[in-house]
Amino acid sequence: MPTAPTVAQHPYYHTRCGRGQRVICDSPGAIRRYLHEKAVPSGPYEILMSTGGLAALETHRIRWGVAVKHPDGSVELMPDRPDDC
Repeated sequence: MPTAPTVAQHPYYHTRCGRGQRVICDSPGAIRRYLHEKAVPSGPYEILMSTGGLAALETHRIRWGVAVKHPDGSVELMPDRPDDC
């Protein structure tokens, strides 16, 4: 009996900034752009990757790395695995 094909879930990347606000994007680069464009404080922002789709943001997540917003407004991505940048 054939099995139904599995559908790979697109990973989502998320971080929290200011008052617990969660930012959800489809790539670390999109998080970098958000932090650069918005008036969020300077500092590190942990980026988590969810591999189980939007419904599983809290249960199927792994740490991707960190985005660091500098005082000049620039944002640096620092992946835990350098090949993920």
